[in-house]
Amino acid sequence: MLVKDLSEITAPAFEGDLRLEDLDARHLPALHELNRQRMSTRADRRFADWIRHGYHGYVAFRGDRAVGYYWWVDRSADPPHPDLMKLGLQIELEAGDVYGCDYFLLEEHRGGGTSIDFLYRIERDLRERGFERIWGYVVADNRPARWLYTSRGYLPMRKVSAKTRLLRRRTRTAEIKPTEATA
Repeated sequence: MLVKDLSEITAPAFEGDLRLEDLDARHLPALHELNRQRMSTRADRRFADWIRHGYHGYVAFRGDRAVGYYWWVDRSADPPHPDLMKLGLQIELEAGDVYGCDYFLLEEHRGGGTSIDFLYRIERDLRERGFERIWGYVVADNRPARWLYTSRGYLPMRKVSAKTRLLRRRTRTAEIKPTEATA
């Protein structure tokens, strides 16, 4: 579990050439192409569902090409984000809080400060929207992500065990399978 006070964001030394747009249904084809490039098209359905539920996000573009994305919800999300319900994160979002997840940047666009710049732009925009704190989690063995969040000032709050996440994910999968079979 990580948390960051958005009043404490600082601009990175590097200002990149990414352009961020608020994510909505018109971005689904660009996200499909991005997910195809990363060989993860099963995310397409999830993203369409999240848009339908009113979850928020950003798409990062370099030129006209989508190269990354980031999803977030506040406490008004109905239903709450699945991570908040199923992964045992035990976060209760308060007024001024957001939960951020699924931060991704295509590998060929990482490095040289681009990931830091992308995350900074997200933090800055959320702060400009009036949010005060951002929550998230990083899998313990994802060293690049842990380094990125630490370098941006995110503070570890507690550990969520891989066993807990796996058990909750299996439970969620078991709950979803009958629905998919009947759909």
